[in-house]
Amino acid sequence: ALARYVQRKLSLLDIWSGPFVSTRDELRKGVSLCEHWVTVCETLTSHFWKRFPLHPWEGDKLTPTVTVQLAARLEEVVTLRAVHEQLTHLLSVAECQQLKTSEAFLPFSGLNPLHYNPYTEPLWRAAVVQYEKAMMPAEQKIAGKLRDQFRQLSAHSHQLLREFQRYKELVKRSSIKKELAPERETLLGQLTVHIKSIQEDFSSKSGGYSGSSSEVPKGKNLPDVVNSIVWVSQLQAKVTETLKTAETLLGDLSGFQSFKKQASDLHDELKLYQREQFESWSNEIQSAIDNPNDSLSLQTNGRLMELSHTDGKLKVHYSERLVTLIREVRQLAALGFPIPGKIQSTADVANKFYRHGVILKQVAHFYNTIDQQMIPSQQAMMLDSALAFEKLVKNPKSNSRSSDKKTQVTWDNPTELENYINKLQKAADRLTTENRRLRKCHQVIGEKVIQLMSIDLLRQQSRWKEGLLEIRQIIANLVQQGFKADNMKPWKMHWDRQLYKALEHQYQLGLVALNQNLPEIKIELIFKQQKLQFRPPFEEVRAKYYREMKKFISIPLHFRGVSDDTSIYPPLIEHHASAFSVVYAKAEELFTRLSKILDDFKDWVILGVVDIDAMVDEHLQSTSDWEKNFKALKAKGREAEKLPGSIKVDCITVSTAPVKTTIDDLIQQLFDALLNSLRRNIVNHIQTIDNFVTEGMESLSTRPQTVEEIGLANAKHEELSKKIPEIHPLFEKAESKNKLLRSTAGEGIDQIGQLKGRWDKFELMMESHELMVKEQVEVMKSNVESRVNAFKQNLDKFAARWHQLKPKDIDMEGDNEACVNAVKSIKERRAEFNELEESKEKL
Repeated sequence: ALARYVQRKLSLLDIWSGPFVSTRDELRKGVSLCEHWVTVCETLTSHFWKRFPLHPWEGDKLTPTVTVQLAARLEEVVTLRAVHEQLTHLLSVAECQQLKTSEAFLPFSGLNPLHYNPYTEPLWRAAVVQYEKAMMPAEQKIAGKLRDQFRQLSAHSHQLLREFQRYKELVKRSSIKKELAPERETLLGQLTVHIKSIQEDFSSKSGGYSGSSSEVPKGKNLPDVVNSIVWVSQLQAKVTETLKTAETLLGDLSGFQSFKKQASDLHDELKLYQREQFESWSNEIQSAIDNPNDSLSLQTNGRLMELSHTDGKLKVHYSERLVTLIREVRQLAALGFPIPGKIQSTADVANKFYRHGVILKQVAHFYNTIDQQMIPSQQAMMLDSALAFEKLVKNPKSNSRSSDKKTQVTWDNPTELENYINKLQKAADRLTTENRRLRKCHQVIGEKVIQLMSIDLLRQQSRWKEGLLEIRQIIANLVQQGFKADNMKPWKMHWDRQLYKALEHQYQLGLVALNQNLPEIKIELIFKQQKLQFRPPFEEVRAKYYREMKKFISIPLHFRGVSDDTSIYPPLIEHHASAFSVVYAKAEELFTRLSKILDDFKDWVILGVVDIDAMVDEHLQSTSDWEKNFKALKAKGREAEKLPGSIKVDCITVSTAPVKTTIDDLIQQLFDALLNSLRRNIVNHIQTIDNFVTEGMESLSTRPQTVEEIGLANAKHEELSKKIPEIHPLFEKAESKNKLLRSTAGEGIDQIGQLKGRWDKFELMMESHELMVKEQVEVMKSNVESRVNAFKQNLDKFAARWHQLKPKDIDMEGDNEACVNAVKSIKERRAEFNELEESKEKL
């Protein structure tokens, strides 16, 4: 039935053309199932069923022949497929086509390899023979390829053996086996050396038959005896595998029998050593069991553990050797060794109490090391729980059968033992839980104190307060959880000392850089009442700084830790009093640097203490003067923009925004003053030129009517000609300054253009003045001739009247009236004559 099941399952496969790996695996599963069934049948009929009392098996063991033959057929099919797969793997595509390897399974086309029976066996054999003949050329080709591969590995025995095993199916072919005879001889020689090396390794590490195995390779968690036996078992497996492979591949060689004997002898030697090791172990264990004083002698009514008052250590009477014995028995039984009844019984008893023993050992270890696990300063806090645990250890609720000073507990009552262990575990767990909780709190507080070490005591006092509150809260929570506050005094003192260290560390750092770490003081630099000064005033800033400094120095006076002792921290001030002189020196140096800021800004506000307009009018004359000042002012404006908005002097921050605003205003005032001055200067030039031109044009526009007026006109012309070289450059100055004004202010003075036209007209009048004078002279000449003629006529008329009317024959002495009239007439003529003389002079 099993054979038919295997045939039915495998009939779904494409035996000859299906994928090699999956087909091979399914066929091997079938072979394995058949072989396992054969083994089961033989074992049942030869051992178990013969001893079955109700219906014992009679006769020889049963071997299911059909199943055996089916397994052989399946194995043969696997071999044929494997040979073909290896052939096609080693041959190239062209060689496969030439040798027609794809047609290799044609002889089996009419057969079902799964249907095995005596009637189909001849047909199967004939097909196999036909297949082998068809594959003969390919096998000859393959033999050469394998020979080349094997020769390359001839110096490496393990690799050569693996390569032979890889192509085992091919090498077993008779034609290939014959072709590879030299290579197989080489392999046989190397395997002989390999067996010899195993022999030497075994002898050197086992010490022959002396039993010494100090050099035997150690396995993980293996007892020594089991380790030796496992090691020998591994050597046996190597020898067996090597012999099996050699028998398959090298059995026909002449030197094989010698090799086989050598390997078999080594196998027997290993087996003997293994058996001796086991017997030695059995005898040793049984002797130890029989010895009541040995650690393997565990009596159920014996002592469980004892507490010695000499060293205070709790000792459990469950030896580690018993644990090792349990492991040894379990592992040796798994290796197939028959364990003696006494040893098995002892192992069973040890295994029965193993769990209790392990727990008690853990409890004992905890009891013996609890003082090491506790933090010394916290031991008082766990005093109640520790005393309760110790009381339970010293006075267990079990029968005490000893009257000596050692408290003893027995194994005889499993229920009581279980209850006692549970109580011990609970007490230990309670103590462990409390210890872990306290250690955790200790760790958390430690982390917080470490954090305080790096928190600035001056700048971050709020974080210091928060940290201290958190530490105090942790301690308060423990009190609420049942820990006595009185028992916390050592712990609190411990943390006060640690807080002292943290405070001292930050106190030292604070003193070293107190001037930098004090709370920030913000002030402003201002210009007020023509004076550069701070707001608030300098002295007020100094007073505030020293108040903050004093506040920091006195921190230890008011610092409170976690205990009620307030005398711990104040001595900190005295211990570091030597640093105070440095602190005060740095403070004075700080204020010196602060004063220097005033000096740095004095030049910038110098304009605020002078009359800008007067200064500009006094010092600026030429166009270049204004140009230089405009450029310098522009550069200063850029420099002013780069002035820092604030200056940090350690803990004091000086805002320069107000004074920068003042500087900007002063620069703007100077700029406006320069523009106004330039504009006034241009206007002055224009006014001077305009006055000159107006006066000149008025003089030149008057025509002289007389010689005197001509003389005056010529003199005025000469005077104007002399002043022109002085006045004309003012035009250039005014124009260049007006150009600068227009480029700087965006607009200039338009009067210059109008004045230029008047100046040109003035120059034309200057040029035409001489011609006008000449014309006037000619006019005056014609006027003078007519006037001369008139003068001559008037003169002739005067002479005629004179000659006619002049007194004649006057009695000077007798005719007084006549004399008077004569004098009067003469005077009138004299006046007329004087007028004629004046006319002559004018002409």
